[in-house]
Amino acid sequence: MRPQPASEQWQCELIGELILRYYFLQPAPTQWVAVGLLGTETGTIFRVGCGSEPETALVDLRERLLVALSELTERSVPSRLVNCAA
Repeated sequence: MRPQPASEQWQCELIGELILRYYFLQPAPTQWVAVGLLGTETGTIFRVGCGSEPETALVDLRERLLVALSELTERSVPSRLVNCAA
């Protein structure tokens, strides 16, 4: 059985002019997951990052979001965007 968080506490930070909203999960004693939503002008990018500590999971999440943003910039069609309310 997976441990469930008592509550999801969303945190926010600015990445340039974009707002990253994220929270942490700990599915195992040595595993952390950072779940994030990055709002852009054309939609919301959803990504997760993993690590052995919350900080490393957040670093992984930021790196994945930067890749998604660079792909979005390189392509004119935003194929990886989803519209969702958090």
